[in-house]
Amino acid sequence: MFLRKYLVLILISVAGLSIYSNFHKNPKDHNETVQMLVPQPAVSRETMQNQLKTQTFDVLVIGGGAIGAGTAVDAANRGLKVALVERFDFGSGTSSKSTKLAHGGVRYLEKAVFNLDRQQYDLVTEALAERGHLFQMAPHLVKPLEIITPIYNWWEVPYYWIGLKCYDWIAGSANIHKSEYVLSSTVVEKIPHIRAEGMKGGVAYYDGQFNDTRLNISLIISSVALGATVLNYTEVVHLLRDPDSDQIIGATVQNNISNERFDIHAKVVINATGPYVDTIRRMDNQNATPLIRASSGTHLVLDKNLMPSNVGLLVPKTKDGRVIFMLPWEENVLIGTTDNATEISDQPLPDEEDVSYLLSYVNEYLHVSLKPAAIKSAWTGIRPLVQNPNAKDTASVVRDHFIEQAPSGLLTITGGKWTTFRKMAEDIVNQAAQRLATVNTQASTTQLRLIGASGYDEALAKTLASEYQVSLDIAEHLVSSYGSIAQNVLKQGKLKSLNSKLAENHPIILAEIEWALAEEMAQKPMDILARRTRLATLDARAAQAALPKVVEMMKEHFGWTSLKAAQEEQEALLELLPPLQKR
Repeated sequence: MFLRKYLVLILISVAGLSIYSNFHKNPKDHNETVQMLVPQPAVSRETMQNQLKTQTFDVLVIGGGAIGAGTAVDAANRGLKVALVERFDFGSGTSSKSTKLAHGGVRYLEKAVFNLDRQQYDLVTEALAERGHLFQMAPHLVKPLEIITPIYNWWEVPYYWIGLKCYDWIAGSANIHKSEYVLSSTVVEKIPHIRAEGMKGGVAYYDGQFNDTRLNISLIISSVALGATVLNYTEVVHLLRDPDSDQIIGATVQNNISNERFDIHAKVVINATGPYVDTIRRMDNQNATPLIRASSGTHLVLDKNLMPSNVGLLVPKTKDGRVIFMLPWEENVLIGTTDNATEISDQPLPDEEDVSYLLSYVNEYLHVSLKPAAIKSAWTGIRPLVQNPNAKDTASVVRDHFIEQAPSGLLTITGGKWTTFRKMAEDIVNQAAQRLATVNTQASTTQLRLIGASGYDEALAKTLASEYQVSLDIAEHLVSSYGSIAQNVLKQGKLKSLNSKLAENHPIILAEIEWALAEEMAQKPMDILARRTRLATLDARAAQAALPKVVEMMKEHFGWTSLKAAQEEQEALLELLPPLQKR
């Protein structure tokens, strides 16, 4: 066994040096002009719907998660006329339930070499390149994060050190910071509660950490700034066909806010619905062979006092061969993730066995005895993994993406991961471009900066705190959530809402609700509590307490009746309460 592992070390080293050499022989072109996006005046929901009903689009994107939103940005950036519809809220599914890491995947690298799996290897290479693009595309939302792998066996020290050095080499010039061996005393200093007995040291490496829902919303509003027409809570109920060619030429949709049905016409339809891609494919062909093998990933949020550190912890191998992250996140600790085959559900709930599994490793590595009652929030996301009949479990399925073009012309993209969304969008639009003679194939999003990136500077927080008389923690939160347009949020907010927090011990302010309603297409309370802000995913009890205030503000904004407001509040409670009741 030891001999095999050291053979893997050698292979990793050779492979890493080879890629490092190739990377520097063929450096990417950095001479492209950087393209900065700025906010545009808000377009009403009624105007968006009227455009969808009356215009013919080059591309209709179905799905408003990371891949759909990224596709809308890429296509609109090429000058295409783009429509996007989402059945629920933007990013409300898998895209808001990630581990919040922009990463290449250290475990995929080990699998790649250990199993001589070229697909896993290519995925790491692509993901590390895309990680670099993410830092440039949204610098306010993506930050470097140091992660330490503690080591308790001497023979593992060179194993993990060389493996993570390879990770650096693959990243090439986009590497964040060099990996290094650290002494046990350093590990304990950086992660005070970690189990120190028997520790031989650790290896520190760097990845990116990002705000997934804010990035998703940033992609949506950036696509609108580029000319796209988007509508959430708009469900595809039927695909339209040309009676002569039998090609897909659009979709019949239902606006689930107004309950109105109408047709959207488009030259190309792209199915980017994540776990639901097979549902759309069966609208085209009821006998379509399933593409998706769904996997559930459960995450827990615990109090920051558990791990009072700005450094993450990676458990490199659990008893069943997975990895677990314990990461600082928004003044809390994020624990994840599991990887189990599952059924697709609109509102997946954390499984008690998965919760116990994650807590057991927290207790083991941090010398605590936590019970489920300590959990501040928990969620489960469903990964749309590409079907592989030979994989022994979902953890073995490659996270690469897959594109299918049906005989009807319907394009489907699935698989992949958050970090690679930009490349996935580029690939699917390249495929669509083959049917669209007018597309600008030279336009690239590698130099595109999303709304909030232009003029962003971390020092902006102090300026805003002084200018608008808000506390520094509020200003820092706003800048890290909205980037340079944090000032716009404060400008639009009513004076009384600038220092009024939505929940105690959280820097989220009422002005953000006003902004979400006016500028970010929020339609329901959970859009605000779970996606425009992160309160529900940070602290479910605090979100429950804040819910009446959110409903009150939405009632005033939309002119809801008391009955409508009560219905919306009850719907949000049904989403907030089950995870709490299970604990």
